[in-house]
Amino acid sequence: MENLYDYCLESVIRDKYRASKAAKTENEVEDIVSTLSDKERRHMGFTKKDEKYKKPEEYKLLAKRFIERVDGKAVAFFDLNEYDTGYNAVVVTRHGEEYRGKGYASKAIQSGLKWYDKNRYRLKKPIIWWAEKNNKGSQRLAEKMGFKKDHSIEKSDDEWIRNNWIKYVYE
Repeated sequence: MENLYDYCLESVIRDKYRASKAAKTENEVEDIVSTLSDKERRHMGFTKKDEKYKKPEEYKLLAKRFIERVDGKAVAFFDLNEYDTGYNAVVVTRHGEEYRGKGYASKAIQSGLKWYDKNRYRLKKPIIWWAEKNNKGSQRLAEKMGFKKDHSIEKSDDEWIRNNWIKYVYE
C-alpha cells in the first residue's frame, strides 16, 4: 500500500507543479504582449487597445508553448495552436531595442521546431505561419526558420486574405 500512496502523492505534486508552471507562462506571455505597440498588436490580430492575448483555456487550441528567457525574464514566445488543417504559429518578442534583433524569437521557434520534428510522426499536420504582406520581418523570420511559401493562398476566394497575407508552411 505504501507504494500506491507514494505514487498517488507524487501524481498530485506533479499535477500541482504543472498547473503552477502553466499559470506562470500565461503571466509571462501577457507581460510580453503588454509591451507591444498598437501596430504590433494589430499584427497579432488585436482590434482593441486593451484586448489581451487569449489564455489556453479560452483558446482551447493551444498545443504547445515555448518561451525564451533571459536572466529569468520571458522575452519571446512561440505558440502552436491546433486547427484541423495544421498548427498555427504565433511568435512574439517583447517590445524594446534591447530585445529586438537579438535572436530571442529564433531561439523560441527553434525549440518549437525541434519538438515538432521529434513528434512529427504522430502530429501529422504542418505548422502554418501567416505573415502580413507589409510585415517583412515576419516573412524573413519564417523563411530563415525553414518555412516555405505556400502559393495556394493566391487562388483563395477570400480577397482580403489573398491581398493582405502570405502563408508559410513547415512540414
